[in-house]
Amino acid sequence: MRWLPLIVCALGLGGCATLPREEAGTPPPLAEDFVGQTVAQRTWFPARELAFDPIRLGETIPLSPLPVHAKLVGANNEDAVASLAAKLWLIDNARHSIDLVYFIFARDEAGYAILGALCNAVRRGVDVRMMIDSVGSLSATHAELRGLQSCAEEAGNLTDPEGRPTTHRARAQVAIINPLSSPFVRWNRRSHDKLLVVDGHQRELAYAMTGGRNVSLDYYGIDARGERDPHAFQDAELLVRARNTEGMAVGDAATYYYSLLFLQPGTRLLDPPRPGSRRAREQRLQAEETLARVRAWPLIRDALARMPGWLNEGAVEADVRMAHELGNLYRRRAVRGVRENLEANRNSIQRQWIEMNQANPPKHLRIVSPYFFFAQYRLTQRGPAFDGAATLLALVDQNPEMQLELLTNSVVSSDNLLTQAVIDMDTAPRLLLDEAGLREWRRRAGDGSLDELARDEAWQALMNHPRVHVYQLGGLDAIAIGGDVAYGKLHAKFIVADDRGFIGTDNFDYRSRLFNNEFGYFFQSPALAGELVAEFEALKRRSLRWGSPEWIEMRRRVIDAGGTTGLTTRWQRAIHGLSKITGLHWLY
Repeated sequence: MRWLPLIVCALGLGGCATLPREEAGTPPPLAEDFVGQTVAQRTWFPARELAFDPIRLGETIPLSPLPVHAKLVGANNEDAVASLAAKLWLIDNARHSIDLVYFIFARDEAGYAILGALCNAVRRGVDVRMMIDSVGSLSATHAELRGLQSCAEEAGNLTDPEGRPTTHRARAQVAIINPLSSPFVRWNRRSHDKLLVVDGHQRELAYAMTGGRNVSLDYYGIDARGERDPHAFQDAELLVRARNTEGMAVGDAATYYYSLLFLQPGTRLLDPPRPGSRRAREQRLQAEETLARVRAWPLIRDALARMPGWLNEGAVEADVRMAHELGNLYRRRAVRGVRENLEANRNSIQRQWIEMNQANPPKHLRIVSPYFFFAQYRLTQRGPAFDGAATLLALVDQNPEMQLELLTNSVVSSDNLLTQAVIDMDTAPRLLLDEAGLREWRRRAGDGSLDELARDEAWQALMNHPRVHVYQLGGLDAIAIGGDVAYGKLHAKFIVADDRGFIGTDNFDYRSRLFNNEFGYFFQSPALAGELVAEFEALKRRSLRWGSPEWIEMRRRVIDAGGTTGLTTRWQRAIHGLSKITGLHWLY
């Protein structure tokens, strides 16, 4: 049996005393040289050949806050373009290792440009690991990824920390998470991760970047001609680097997390192409040509010229704690075992979110999510039902100074009209309406009597709750309803609770809570919180308050315009009801 030397006990993460001996395993002697150890630690092995359970290890190891310099990469177009340029620059300037995983890795200019940069990195002696989700990046052949694998045929030699060449050659290991081709795959368990880690174990060089952006032009404010795209996703990311000189650094922790996901039982290494494969060579050439073309786009060229200064410009000090939902990739009782699952994962995003609110209720809580749902389920099979909306409203009632603001998509900005039905028929009204009001809203939602609500004083009194506000991106001047303003599509996911919060991949819908692996950072930093508040306010200025006369008019115009969006808006009540009856709402 092979024994992978990526045992967290041996590598200094701590917490090994809490693990059973048979799960922690006994690592064999490692190679004497640093690079040899690194190669061994970064190698994929089948789960049956491991001496430990990667998911359980990730759930049980205590993760401490880590000191970082943190840079917010926001939703504005300039930051979106800079995000793609930053990824290319970081890959171009990596010296030892690159790890990246994305739910969506599109075969467009953004995807092929990054593949071209990765291929160049392998050629100059950088060890590359790449993962994609098999549903998010659906493909019958993954020819473009096999093209990246073939770059190892021309791989350069890895260097030691002092930059001296070694006898170890760089690799391009590409893996698929829960591939649909596997006969035992749990097709509904997906990796929603978006993470790039460069030179993770070199403290002075390491960067980690995560948030909502996938690898697709749709997320970078730019179209296939290299021009600005006003319809792109409005997203947010966090770029971090270490500010401590001793102990665990943020790059180390991100690399260890990546390794656990890389080794989890559902991850499969993609079969490489045969040496000299013509198709692989064609894919490499396409990646190289696309990279050159993207670099030449004026927007990207100018953004690259601002690197590396941009990477550190405006970075603030913060303490961050990593969080994830690795257990969602394998647990069978996803819905009925909610309490047990939360208790099993001490590093769960949901668990830390609950503990954060209970331990120190914020005075001002701001939530941004494109698909925010309030969970409703039984925490135990026979126990009382849990209602996330009621729990949050109780927190507001118990803390008279607390304000709650939720910002999400509207019918003119959503890219998922099924989830929008849940938001408009469930999320927003359950925050603002009592049971009678909720029934009345659902009855009126699809017909012309909405205009009466805009004039109803009782309705407006509920909508103008002094401490609970719901906003939706969009306005009466939206292109979708005859205006001239492109609002894009909200895709950012973050929370600000006074001087702390969260930023990552979690949408806080049922899929994120129960079925997807998600990743992100909880942070403590007045400066970073202030930047996210500014981001929230910028989005809010482009939004309407749910239930306001303007919002009702926007909704009416969408329905009158017809088409798919108009029809699904009119029939949101039926869509939501059918989703609940069939159980499909668990999958949104």
